[in-house]
Amino acid sequence: MNEMKPETRKRRFLLVSPMLNFGPFLPISISVIISILKKADYEIKLFDTTFYKMPHRCTYIADAVKIGMFKSVNWESYGMDDLKEDYLSDFKELVRSFEPDFIGISIFTTFNEKIALSLIDAMDDMCSGKVIVGGIHTYINLDAVKKYRKISAIITGECEDMLIEALDFLYDNIDARVKKHTIANFLYRDTRGNWIDSGLAKVSDIEHIPFLNWDYFDDRNFYRPFHGKVLRMGHIEMARGCPFRCTYCINEHFHKQSRGFWRIKSVDRMLKEIYFLKNKYDLEAVKFWDDDFLAADIKKIEGVTKGIKIMGLKFLCQSRPEHAAEEKIRIIAENGCIQIGIGVESGSQEYRIKKLNRKMTNERILDAFNSCRKHNISSTAFCMIGMPDETRADILETAKLLRVANPDVINHAIFTPYQGNSLYQYAKEKNYIAEDVNYEDYTKCFLNMPLLSAKEVEGLFKTFILYCRLDDSYYELIRKAEVDNEVFQELKALIP
Repeated sequence: MNEMKPETRKRRFLLVSPMLNFGPFLPISISVIISILKKADYEIKLFDTTFYKMPHRCTYIADAVKIGMFKSVNWESYGMDDLKEDYLSDFKELVRSFEPDFIGISIFTTFNEKIALSLIDAMDDMCSGKVIVGGIHTYINLDAVKKYRKISAIITGECEDMLIEALDFLYDNIDARVKKHTIANFLYRDTRGNWIDSGLAKVSDIEHIPFLNWDYFDDRNFYRPFHGKVLRMGHIEMARGCPFRCTYCINEHFHKQSRGFWRIKSVDRMLKEIYFLKNKYDLEAVKFWDDDFLAADIKKIEGVTKGIKIMGLKFLCQSRPEHAAEEKIRIIAENGCIQIGIGVESGSQEYRIKKLNRKMTNERILDAFNSCRKHNISSTAFCMIGMPDETRADILETAKLLRVANPDVINHAIFTPYQGNSLYQYAKEKNYIAEDVNYEDYTKCFLNMPLLSAKEVEGLFKTFILYCRLDDSYYELIRKAEVDNEVFQELKALIP
């Protein structure tokens, strides 16, 4: 056996958040890992690329403002444009000076992968710290991730209940001959280059994980746009997972992997954490990143939201039409909810049911938005266009439904073929997916379909808000606007 490392100092962990400028953000996964490491007496540093000038800058927010999706925000006094120049040089210097025992890189999607790989490649060969990668992308694309150079371990699921055990295992430099371990959601590479997996999968007990810790994040990450204004906001979760299995969503994969994937915290646990975060970080609002906040029973929703109101906080959440019953909407409105995002995805009821496994009716969708309007909650409709086998008529059905629903914000996106779900697999089997998918460009269509060209999808994306907000008499002009920017600007000026 190799000799144990002498305990001459605290163990050091460098956390890496490879973000593009998608917007200020406090990732929940990294925030709870910080708490776990602090409890285990690790010395911690965080390298976050959010406020760097990146080779491939995410223009999602700017593009969304241009096409009328969002209102512009004056960020001048918040320093959002004060960006550092060379993220790779700064990262290498931090690795050299900090000398971490572990470097943990969170890869959320393929969108973050290029940055993560550039950081891994930038590390000197003399760096002795063990590189661990985790995040949704790693366990959806495990075979590709195993080929990354310089990594020692992969976390293939939730890590709260196993992280410290896995780090102890790696720190002790287990001999190459060890072929078995019993740590769930964990693979390590032995000295021969073989990946050793326990074959065990487990979801975390979210009721008993530590509170989120945002001490290491740039303070600018607290500020989020809201209808042209800016709020100091924290990102939290009451539930994890989703009770549904939509064909385009990563939760479909998780349901197959783990039983009991959808979990929810108790009212007491949730309110203690919110109270702690509000006072420590001087929050004005919290945003629940739950996939479906209103899936909880009505007593739990009432208990949590009443507590939030007593604290003097506002909150934002998201849900599905099936759970946005008027009584639940009334309760959250009375207790400080200022915005709810509701997933519509497609206005074609037939397409939505057959292709997306979303079985709500159009009437249920309209009822949800009517309830929001009745109780003065700002609503956002989420939808996608350019999905596999979707037609132009299907997309215009979505626009017509949203025109009647009349949400305050329409947040539409071109379908992105992320791996790990059956809609991706269907598109792949039909040979719709382009060979070279550039996930950094949200304005591009990644599918080549016989019924709807990529160029036409991109034109519909540009003009979708016009189709939603202007009546049918404008359709001929809007279709011109898909390719004529001057016509587009004239029509956009008609929308308040």
